[in-house]
Amino acid sequence: MMILKSIKPKYADKIFSGEKKVEFMRVIFARKDIDKIIVYSSHPVQKIIGFFRMESIIESTPTYLWDQFEAVAGISEQNLFKYFQGNENGFALKIGDIRKFRQEIDPWTIDPHFHPPQSFSYLNEGTLLYQALKEKVL
Repeated sequence: MMILKSIKPKYADKIFSGEKKVEFMRVIFARKDIDKIIVYSSHPVQKIIGFFRMESIIESTPTYLWDQFEAVAGISEQNLFKYFQGNENGFALKIGDIRKFRQEIDPWTIDPHFHPPQSFSYLNEGTLLYQALKEKVL
């Protein structure tokens, strides 16, 4: 199963350069069968640029997550704590294999009713976006 995750361009670039090896989330998806994260690079890029396989999910306090992943976080300590502000716990997705698409995908050309997710959205088999992406990621 795949999700579409909105990620700021500066962090998305760090994922695909290999510098950022974890992606942080305040809330985690309810489904347990998620293995691929499709990356939507948010404003100003506004394109789907690639995907990564998720190796595991670590749930803990922001302090623990920072202590564990500081070297591969791809974010400053100040920005991480600002991101998690008001949350006792957070999540770190350990990034496995990454694949950047040769050509970025404009989701509105596939689905004119596309709305970027605030955080993430499930990509169900029946959607236009899933159909267009499945050959690239399966």
